[in-house]
Amino acid sequence: MAIQNEVEKVIQSYSIRISSSNPYSTVTMDEIRTKWDKVKQLVPIRDQSLQEELARQHANERLRRQFAAQANAIGPWIQNKMEEIARSSIQITGALEDQMNQLKQYEHNIINYKNNIDKLEGDHQLIQEALVFDNKHTNYTMEVGSRTGARHSLLTGPRHHLRHIRVGWELLLTTIARTINEVETQILTRDAKGITQEQMNEFRASFNHFDRVPASTYLKGHAGDVKQCTRNNMHALV
Repeated sequence: MAIQNEVEKVIQSYSIRISSSNPYSTVTMDEIRTKWDKVKQLVPIRDQSLQEELARQHANERLRRQFAAQANAIGPWIQNKMEEIARSSIQITGALEDQMNQLKQYEHNIINYKNNIDKLEGDHQLIQEALVFDNKHTNYTMEVGSRTGARHSLLTGPRHHLRHIRVGWELLLTTIARTINEVETQILTRDAKGITQEQMNEFRASFNHFDRVPASTYLKGHAGDVKQCTRNNMHALV
């Protein structure tokens, strides 16, 4: 447009007559002015769209960071609790009542921690509504994203499960409830059979020994050990 203005000044200054047609171009000045006016109208609209998109991306990033900050704390917490329960379930020394009290304390702490899970669920819902499907700030998710992911999770074992907070949380609740039930059963069995604490420790040691590897694998090479352990335990109950 600046060039056209300069041309018009030259024409006016020297009173030059120009033809209405231009052999070098089919584009008229009126067409250029019309298109230029349209561009000037579209630029602010496009600029507004870009500003809105930038604000949306900043909001999405805040959601990612907010979710990641909580998930990166909750994920290891669940993992640690799973390990504490596992250690407690295989400990041999100490009375069953002491183990039960410890497990009950674990259960109490887990129940009190649920508010953190609920808050993370709320942040996850906001992320879903914002259509945010990636988060470079954490490896944790709330759930398995697909059937393929679920199958992969099952094949890679419990630790992979804990990458999915919701699955890990449900697994933790199930584990603590099952472990408490097992100890309660051991106490009832001990009292009903009149088993001493020393005998109970021996039974638990035997169980923990054979529970280290899958039964089918162990039986192939250690059938004699299993028979001997069974005979010893049966003799102890007589």
